[in-house]
Parts: sequence; C-alpha cells; structure tokens
Amino acid sequence: MMCRDVLPVRSRLAHIGLSVTLDCCVFCCYQEDQAHLFYDCVYVRLVVTGVLKVMEIDFPVGVSCWLEWSQTIDADKSTRRVLLTLIKATLYWTWNQRNYARLERKLWRPEKLIKLICNDIVPRLRMYLRRKRCHSLEKWVQRLIIV
Repeated sequence: MMCRDVLPVRSRLAHIGLSVTLDCCVFCCYQEDQAHLFYDCVYVRLVVTGVLKVMEIDFPVGVSCWLEWSQTIDADKSTRRVLLTLIKATLYWTWNQRNYARLERKLWRPEKLIKLICNDIVPRLRMYLRRKRCHSLEKWVQRLIIV
C-alpha cells in the first residue's frame, strides 16, 4: 500500500474529499502525509535509528529515505532479505502506533516501540536464517540484545 501511495493518511483522505484535520498525530505543526509519516517525522526517525542501532546496522546520517537506502546496499540475498524484513516490521509497527495515537490520543515512547519491533523481528529472523543455513547472519542474530 505504501509503494502504491494508497495509505489512508490525512493528506490523502482530504484529497478524496473527506473532512479531516491534516496535522500529524505526533507533532501538530506538520501535515501528515506518507513522506512525513514514514521518513520526516522526528518520532519515526528516532524509532528507525533505534531499531537499526539495536540490530547493529549502520545507517548513513544524510539519507532521508531509508527504504531507498536499503535497496542500494551491496549485500547478498539473505542479508538484503533480513534488512527488508526489518524495514517492513518497522513500517507495520509505526503504522499501528500512528493508528493507536489517533484513536487513543496516547503516544508510546520510542523506546517501547523499538523494543516491540525487535521482539517481533528477532524470532522471525532466527527461523529464516536456520532454514537458509546462513551461519554468519545466524551468529549476528544470536548476539542481538533486546533492550
């Protein structure tokens, strides 16, 4: 849905004629659109960099679109798949947190969301890597410490 630009973010809902406020649920001074929600929002940047830090992945500071960054990494198929799985989980949980913040008017601390994402992704990565017999990546996942 994100790649096809059909997520029901506030700017898209307003574009199709629904009466909604356009403000971000985290920082009201920004308009909520897909680019803001997944790349520009300070909260999301804290979560993404926190998850990548826990997973011991270096993220270039100047890169604004981490999804495009993941496509440019020169890595083998298994490493790329691990990275994309991590990004998908981060997108999924960020979207869930956005919906929770809209409905309940409560926002989790970034640390809580980072821990949730890591607890969700690490078991999946372990299963995938055992199946593929990627010993170097398997050792990396075993070293991960969930905060």
